[in-house]
Amino acid sequence: MHRRVIFLFAFLLFCKTALAAELNYPIITQHHTAWSAKDGVPGRITGLAQTPDGWLWMASSRGLFRFDGVSFEKYQDIKQPLASSSVLTVGTLPSGALWAGYRFGGFSVLQDGKLSHFGAKDGLPPSTVRTVVHDLDGGVWVGTASGLYHRAPGAPAWRLAQIDGVSAKARVGAILLDDAGTLWVRTVDATVARARGESAFRRAADGGSYGQIVKAPDGSIWMSDLDKAGLQMLHAPTGRPVFQPPALPAISYLAFDQQGNAWAAPSKEFGVLRVGRAQAPDRVTWLDEPQGLSGTVNAMLVDREGNTWIGTGKGLDRFRANRLESIDVPDYLADARPIAAGPNGSLRVDRYVLERPGQGREAATLIGPPPTAKNIVTNVYSDPDGSFWIGSLTELFHVVDGRSQTIDLPPTEKKEAAISGMAKDATGALWIIRSRLQRYRNGVWQSGGGHRQLEDFKAIAIFCDSRGRMWFGSTTNEIALLDGEQLRILQESDGPRLGSIKQFTEYRGEIWIGGEDGVAVYDGKRFATISARAGDAFSGASGLVFDAKGTLWINGLYGISGITAAELAAARRDSAYKVRFSRYDFLDGLRGTPAQYAQTPTALMGTDGRMWFSTSFGIYNLAPEAMARNPLRPTVLVRRLRSGEMVFDATGTPALPPGSTSAQIDYTALSLTMPERMQFKYRLEGVDEAWQEAGTRRTAYYTGLAPGHYRFRVIASNNDGLWNESGASLDFSIQPSFVQTIWFKSLCAAAFLLALYLFYRWRLALATRRAREHYHVRLLERERIARALHDTLLQGVQILTTRFQLAMAPLPSGLPERRMMEKALDAADQVIAEARDQVSDLRLGPETGDRLQSALRQLAGWRAEQQVECVVGVTGAPRDVPAQVCDEMAAIAREAFNNALQHAQAGRVDITLAYRDDGLRLGVKDDGRGMAPAILQAGGRSGHWGLPGMRERAAALKAELEIRSAPDAGTEIALIVPAHLAYRAADRAARWGWLRRR
Repeated sequence: MHRRVIFLFAFLLFCKTALAAELNYPIITQHHTAWSAKDGVPGRITGLAQTPDGWLWMASSRGLFRFDGVSFEKYQDIKQPLASSSVLTVGTLPSGALWAGYRFGGFSVLQDGKLSHFGAKDGLPPSTVRTVVHDLDGGVWVGTASGLYHRAPGAPAWRLAQIDGVSAKARVGAILLDDAGTLWVRTVDATVARARGESAFRRAADGGSYGQIVKAPDGSIWMSDLDKAGLQMLHAPTGRPVFQPPALPAISYLAFDQQGNAWAAPSKEFGVLRVGRAQAPDRVTWLDEPQGLSGTVNAMLVDREGNTWIGTGKGLDRFRANRLESIDVPDYLADARPIAAGPNGSLRVDRYVLERPGQGREAATLIGPPPTAKNIVTNVYSDPDGSFWIGSLTELFHVVDGRSQTIDLPPTEKKEAAISGMAKDATGALWIIRSRLQRYRNGVWQSGGGHRQLEDFKAIAIFCDSRGRMWFGSTTNEIALLDGEQLRILQESDGPRLGSIKQFTEYRGEIWIGGEDGVAVYDGKRFATISARAGDAFSGASGLVFDAKGTLWINGLYGISGITAAELAAARRDSAYKVRFSRYDFLDGLRGTPAQYAQTPTALMGTDGRMWFSTSFGIYNLAPEAMARNPLRPTVLVRRLRSGEMVFDATGTPALPPGSTSAQIDYTALSLTMPERMQFKYRLEGVDEAWQEAGTRRTAYYTGLAPGHYRFRVIASNNDGLWNESGASLDFSIQPSFVQTIWFKSLCAAAFLLALYLFYRWRLALATRRAREHYHVRLLERERIARALHDTLLQGVQILTTRFQLAMAPLPSGLPERRMMEKALDAADQVIAEARDQVSDLRLGPETGDRLQSALRQLAGWRAEQQVECVVGVTGAPRDVPAQVCDEMAAIAREAFNNALQHAQAGRVDITLAYRDDGLRLGVKDDGRGMAPAILQAGGRSGHWGLPGMRERAAALKAELEIRSAPDAGTEIALIVPAHLAYRAADRAARWGWLRRR
């Protein structure tokens, strides 16, 4: 049994190989990419479609999948599941809706996120749905394995359509609606058509096996048949050249690309054919599994960007046009072909001259003996005189007017040594690099050109500039500059940090150097390295060429890179600047890598202005202006929002729960041509001040997010840098936890203010308690002093006055001595009265409202006998003032009054007392002669203690004392006692006054 299975498998493999060999077509040269199960392909793909937004949809037995060019995603919606997981076909309607036909009957329509199902309840049979078409009049046609069904506009259900000459339930394989509204239907019995407005179908072709009906870009209609060879045209275009297909085998699947080339899958062979619209020797090309196709073809589609997609039994394939195509040149036996520019746009390649490069191998002319492994050409040099030189491992040829002359090579340590560089100097001598530097002049070779330092110089690159100077690059990052007979060795200390030197070129008087580690320019004084935004993007730069616009093109290990003149200028101005650049690599059809040793330089400008680049695979012409550009701006989508273990769809406004601080946002853009080149920028408003350049990354990460509302925006560019500036956005919010709400913050603020208020009250109570304790001590001291005054001084004075009265009694009343004693006794009585008042003041504990006013008025009345006018004024509502404050203020007023009388010789003194919310103010102003500035600055006269005493009393009260005076301008003394000290009942007023002052 096992042997039979093995034999059958071997037989089928043999048949496949034999049938494929019969095709005998060249390989398709378009860029090909294949995806398989390891990339996420859903197994066998049986249908392909693209919706207007750019998604590529796939039908498979595992369900409905979509692809953005990078990742595969299965359609699954718990709220709106598919009617079946076995999806056979898929397509789009004119509205942009997607329809999916099921293998076991019925179909579904997905539009604007809403899924609708149609099946037996709507009049459809329980058999495979192969196609759904919406005609121009609003009718819907469904092709099934049990016939053609139609639902007229407004009708509740589908009805089986009757076609003359076709079985009622004949299998329908394809339906096509053309631009004129004609409906084309392919059945197993016949292919029929019905023009718009007609009720009956006409027979267009005889029936056969399964096949397709497709429309070409020129409007022609074509049909394929599994049992008939070639393609059959059903409708020709009007006024246009007709596509004439070559002889082809029977075709099962068919599609036309935007250029009118046909893509076909042979029904009895394997693989896919590309049939060029124009006649050419390689008009038909082919690709099968051994050459990289993922499997047997089951579906075809040409997308909106012109890419051809093939759905197979094992995967998905994409074909797209290459921007770079290698020219057809003879085979080369080494890594990369040496090239040089010839006259009239010709090329010198290896031992050949290509007069019309790119126009076929027959245009190549062989120079000298055919190439072999022993005479491999390693360098070609175009002489300024029009001739050229060919250097191989063993020979050197000078070709003049098509005839070659062999030049004997200088001896080396090795029998075979590659010539890695050639150039002529200003004297016409030829320099070559073959193990070491050699100069050839008048038939004589000279090692190092006669310079001892150059004999051991490890040269790898050589160049002669427009001034006749010779440049030699070494493998050890050294550059030798020979100017006439003056030799200078430039080492790393002079600036170049390029590793091994690969090529020199000159542009506008400056020398540009390509090396192992990048590119640098020498302006005659210093080297400046050109740095890229992609790190080592210019590594292995063995080819440098400038185009007419001043763009520098670099042939390096990672592809061909272009730096515009503006970017180069920016790099010259700022050594830290990292240039932007364009890149052509394997994605554009470039294959192989440029030579890194003997076959340099690997880039040149042809005499006709075309740029040529050599790699290990071939020679490429680069013409950026002639390349087709992708004009389609990509559709940008935000796919989902993640936070921790939670995943939110990018619909509506997701609300993250309290405590969320991170967000991961997945986004994409739909451009299927070259998604590897797409660039993204994103910005989270309120977090990012500027756009963040994400490169090709399709996820944004944020941490440390605070509660609030956010808007995420993303924009993208296609492979040619065309940006969709509108992009896509996602609004989301993070709900605050209780401790993050405004209520919690308000409570915290209120608690803080309450704590501050309580602290203030505590400090105020503490200060009040201390003041009361101090006041109580002072009261006790005052009572002690009052007792002492009463018990000693007053009693003693009264005893003295009594004795004086007794002594005076016997004296006659008119005696002068008696009158003198009477006056003395009157003065003593006055002193006793004043002393009693002082004792009374000392024993006065409670505050009094008019005590201070009374003291000031008594002061004014007592001094009236001095013939001085004294006026006392009171403003504000009188308040209770502590006794000690009254005493100190009265003492200060008394001292100020005495100074006005005794020293200032004043004629008028004004005393003012003002009760204010911020404190108690006492003012004493006279019109005397004032004080000298020196006295004010010194704080008083020497030996006089009036002013110092006033200041001491003010300091004891913690009050402000101001003394303003000038010669002959009087003196003004102002005392301000703070409210909380001046008023015993002013606590609240003092607090609100403090707030008002703030």
